[in-house]
Amino acid sequence: MLKIFTLFLCLFCVTATRGQLIIDTSPDATQMAKAIVGEGITITNITLTGAKGSYGKFKKIISNLPLDSGIVLTSGKAKTSPLGTGLDGVATTDADNNNNAPGDLDLNRLINGTTNDACVLEFDFVPIGDSVKFRYVFSSDEYPTYNCSRFNDVFAFLISGPGIPGKVNIALVPGTNIPVAINSVNNGVAGPGEFIDTCRNMGAGSPFTQYYTDNSAGTTLTHNGFTHVFTAIAAVEPCQTYHLKLAIADVSDEILDSGVFLEAGSLNSAGLTIIPQFPVDALGTPFMAEGCHTGSFKVRLPRTSTTPTTVSLQYSGTATYGVDYNPAATSLIIPPGQLEATVNMNPIVDNLPEGTELVKIYVLANCSNALPVDSLIMEIRDYDTLQITPRLSYLCNVGNTVNLQAGGAYTTYSWTPAATLSNPGIRNPVATPVQPTIYIVTANLGNCNARDSAVVRFKAITRVVKKDIFCAGASDGNI
Repeated sequence: MLKIFTLFLCLFCVTATRGQLIIDTSPDATQMAKAIVGEGITITNITLTGAKGSYGKFKKIISNLPLDSGIVLTSGKAKTSPLGTGLDGVATTDADNNNNAPGDLDLNRLINGTTNDACVLEFDFVPIGDSVKFRYVFSSDEYPTYNCSRFNDVFAFLISGPGIPGKVNIALVPGTNIPVAINSVNNGVAGPGEFIDTCRNMGAGSPFTQYYTDNSAGTTLTHNGFTHVFTAIAAVEPCQTYHLKLAIADVSDEILDSGVFLEAGSLNSAGLTIIPQFPVDALGTPFMAEGCHTGSFKVRLPRTSTTPTTVSLQYSGTATYGVDYNPAATSLIIPPGQLEATVNMNPIVDNLPEGTELVKIYVLANCSNALPVDSLIMEIRDYDTLQITPRLSYLCNVGNTVNLQAGGAYTTYSWTPAATLSNPGIRNPVATPVQPTIYIVTANLGNCNARDSAVVRFKAITRVVKKDIFCAGASDGNI
């Protein structure tokens, strides 16, 4: 019985350990590609080439892997099974699988050699912005034994399309043109029988030890080492069609697997953004007030351009274009070298109590489908806000007072209810309420009308001692 219990406990421990990095090898090509797509990207013509089980989705429960979820491509097995050790094991176990799969011609050309067990996800995409980027981590069981070897596994993110000469690898060490690889990112020590110059020959600064994580004692990821999170980025032309090829393979032999993890939703193209300007209320809501305040917003590029950028705008909402606000710009030009441009909004004064109306402003991608890429909701108010202080007051005794103060510099002020105010026609009356009261003030300056309110409450009486009244939360009977 004890042996059975011990066996069960050991099996539970192994399952729990592997279960901290969940890998699902059932997704198809479309599901894999869509898992990494974020904002500003549309994808088509998706293909996935590789041995069954060499790719999948991942989700981190507890692990030192620095990405929470996404997809993974490997030159071996993604998930541990009776057929072989995958990524979801312990580092003391080798991920050493021969998938009997072919290599990839593009990867062959990159290394000027022969690859095997290639796993390749590729698709066309259309960006709305002038750049595309995504986040990833490279891992390998060749670390650290085969640091600085001539026969390390290879991976690449190859982009092609308008303005790009051929196929360009964008899996690069930050700030360099050096490909991310075992020889360029490691612990700085050549493997047994290898030579550190092989790593140094990758380029200035190689090997980049600051981007390497030693996982030789890892319990949730099989590979002995992995990189920090890197961002692959490329300049593109908005609304044009590009091709992205994500590929990994063994080199020369079929042993000691490598993998690349791509973060869910991280494939993005930064487009235009819309930013509210003055006025914005205390809650961060942009607004206009009839006769008082115009509104404004900025449209911002992700980066400056050397040519003029034309931006299209659309408007909708409960407010009527040309009735509740003057026709605003439906397009604007951001000059070369400038990051943003401002659009002004003007409410129409109609002196009708319409309540708050909404204008929704869309900034559109400069593509043939003119999709909205960002939006902003701006309120049109009949009244400006006066900013009364204090907004909430507590009194203890009837007969106690509070000084009310309205903001602004208006011509007239009118407070209600007037009976308990020292002067309902001034900016700063003294209130002496006999019961909980909401004081409302309206003000006027030309076509600008403003209003606001303040609340005065009474604290609960806890006891009366020799005609002195004591209130909850008050030591002397006052506010």
